[in-house]
Amino acid sequence: MPPVLRRPPTAKLPRAGFILGLILLLVPFVVNACITIEDEQVQTATPDPAASAHADGSASAEPLATPTPLPTPEPTPEPVEAEVLGFVPYWLLEDAARTIDPSLLTIAAFHSVEASQDGRLVAKKGNGDVPGGWAALRSDEFATLKQELQEAGVKVVPVVQRTAWTEGTRDRAITLLSKKKNRTALVERIVQFVRARGFDGVNLDFEPIPAQVSEQYVTFVRELRSALDELDPELHLSVDVVPGLENYDLAALTADDAADLAVIMGYGYSTRSSGVARSTAPLGGAASNLATSVAGALEQTGGQGDGLMLALPWYGHSWPTQNAAPGSRVRSGGDVGNPATVIYQDAIRGAVRGGRNYDETQASAWTAYADKSCSSCAPTWRQIWYDDPDSFAAKLDFALEQGLAGVGVWASGMDGPREEMWWALRNQLRPRLD
Repeated sequence: MPPVLRRPPTAKLPRAGFILGLILLLVPFVVNACITIEDEQVQTATPDPAASAHADGSASAEPLATPTPLPTPEPTPEPVEAEVLGFVPYWLLEDAARTIDPSLLTIAAFHSVEASQDGRLVAKKGNGDVPGGWAALRSDEFATLKQELQEAGVKVVPVVQRTAWTEGTRDRAITLLSKKKNRTALVERIVQFVRARGFDGVNLDFEPIPAQVSEQYVTFVRELRSALDELDPELHLSVDVVPGLENYDLAALTADDAADLAVIMGYGYSTRSSGVARSTAPLGGAASNLATSVAGALEQTGGQGDGLMLALPWYGHSWPTQNAAPGSRVRSGGDVGNPATVIYQDAIRGAVRGGRNYDETQASAWTAYADKSCSSCAPTWRQIWYDDPDSFAAKLDFALEQGLAGVGVWASGMDGPREEMWWALRNQLRPRLD
């Protein structure tokens, strides 16, 4: 309310003059009071002209509500920067073409073309047969996939392979690497092959490296890097490394004048011939595992992981076992069935039968179920240890936490028609808003 007004003690005014004077005195106080009320309304609500009038144009008698503040949005997750190399074996080419996600790959490595001991790329064997990898390179399926990947910005490279696991193949690897003319011939043929076929570089799968040619292998990689640079400095060069790291000089192999990446093949810690059922790529829980391999690689490179990559499996192994307990000893002989390599899509079928379990230490999925190898055979336990989206994601996170450049996958196509391994990769590298 406005304050009580008191007329000053002056001469009496006429009645009409008194009334007029009283009105003039009251106006400033009434106006001031109205302004004060309006100010208080502005402080509690911002009028919306469209909402503060009735349809007939008269002022609304309803009070204006104070708007509820919107919650502050969470920051959008940034995509994880990482190299992702997907191996594409020639025998899984059609399966890989159906499910591969180009948006998640930076490199696709087609496996493989063999390097001979005299420096040739083997297009025909001694008996006249064309190797499977060479034949697949000439297929329409490969041409279509290569074009789709390159148009999506993925580098497509061939895998040039020289194994040395047996006495004969070991001798051939030594002959190739120890003689300069053979190394030079292979360098020239690889560069010609890359240029003629429109590849974006090359991946070298020389495994293992015999001790007596460890230095010569580094020399070969440097010679190849130099030749690729003359063609195009942007061409990719990577080398595959067995998980034990034996005879691979990683510091030299990933130097500026050598390979862009050394790909640690993080699988094969257990095989079909293992005596105990366990993960083929254990994160921990074994004398040799992914953690020890990565630690050894980082020690060689002085803690620098930007030239290292950890390849992970999309497969596992199946064994007949003594019992259903995890880590059971493997049975052999009689009618118990044979150990086998099991790709991801088949491992899932086993998990449907026996139920899916998870080993936290090894970061591996596994299952056990009763099985018969023949209709008249007695039932026996069978265990499958494999990687699934949870284990794959855990190992991918481990690789990036260690400062590595990224991860590889052995191999595209092993997922068959299933897509959840790609989902896991996407969720780790392209985080969802929710």
